[in-house]
Amino acid sequence: RCPCATLSHDDFASCIHKAANEISDRGLEGLEDSPAFKKGNNSLPRLEVKNGCGRSQCMAMYGRTLTRPFHDVMTFVQRRHPQVSVFVDIGSGLGIQAMQAAACFGMNSRGVEIMRERSSQANKLFQHFVELLDLDMQEKMAHVSLTWDDFTRAAGPSGDQELLSFLLGGTDNAKGTSAPSLIFCNNAEDVFGPRSRKIGHRSLDQQLAELLC
Repeated sequence: RCPCATLSHDDFASCIHKAANEISDRGLEGLEDSPAFKKGNNSLPRLEVKNGCGRSQCMAMYGRTLTRPFHDVMTFVQRRHPQVSVFVDIGSGLGIQAMQAAACFGMNSRGVEIMRERSSQANKLFQHFVELLDLDMQEKMAHVSLTWDDFTRAAGPSGDQELLSFLLGGTDNAKGTSAPSLIFCNNAEDVFGPRSRKIGHRSLDQQLAELLC
């Protein structure tokens, strides 16, 4: 077990890989290469999304954000904006960045993922990860929430208010006070852009901008 107030990058990466090995004999690569996990890369199967979700997109391409560059970015953000204590990952996949933001930077972290299997595997990974930590770190990880949903349901004047509060409420549960949020999206190769948009609908980029403005 890792007896730390917060984890270093290397400790976090080691724990994540150990946790993944508890689920798949090929670790993270095995999880990501499974046919069930790849659903969404070229289409959006209806059974993988909640009722009423995914109306504007035709695919949900997965791409892993590497932990080292993410750690460097978060270190920079924390130095420049120390008041930020809530982290939100939109399109959170396996939830690794939400876990990393909490474990390494002490943030109240949230992740939203539209694909059912990815969200399910993320919560399994999270459970195994927490089991590797000491009690103090386990308490810190209680402020991580990974949910299966579609962030676009919160966009627009008639957007779902409960989901909007989850994404942008800015409440630091550890302190019980309002806090500014850091919103993270892996938009590599423009996966939030026109390539994943259904004809006649706004792109995910446009709806994310609407959510934030």
